[in-house]
Amino acid sequence: MKAEMETSIKSELFRELDMDIAKKMFLMQTHRLQSFSTNWPFKNTESCNIQSMAEAGFYFCGNDKENDTAACFVCGKILDGWESTDIPMEEHRKHAPQCLFVKMGKLEKEFSIEDFMRIFQAIVEDKISKKITKHKTKIRIDCKNYRDKFFKNN
Repeated sequence: MKAEMETSIKSELFRELDMDIAKKMFLMQTHRLQSFSTNWPFKNTESCNIQSMAEAGFYFCGNDKENDTAACFVCGKILDGWESTDIPMEEHRKHAPQCLFVKMGKLEKEFSIEDFMRIFQAIVEDKISKKITKHKTKIRIDCKNYRDKFFKNN
């Protein structure tokens, strides 16, 4: 009963959340799974299949030439050079032990509402932090250019 109630609340929560935003963030495993192109180099019978990649938090970010490149939807870690015998969650844990998704150590179907909210919060905070850093850099450059121009003319 509790599991059914949590599933219902999760569904309602994500209906209220703009699904385009959730999809762009690869917040749900199904979105990550959909990102993998048909030319992912490994078969479903191999360890490094698209289901295992999505379960480990990865979405496809490669192209025709780099068809084995994937990134974590939470920490942003990009990995390529995958081998058919790689176990995606183990690789994620090895290369990004600081990742909240890795630290939680759960499959999406085991997430509570609080877990989803922690993940969502971490993603949003990271995006905001990156935007602030980008704007600070631009402002610093603009101020330096203005100062240089001002002192050059005086």
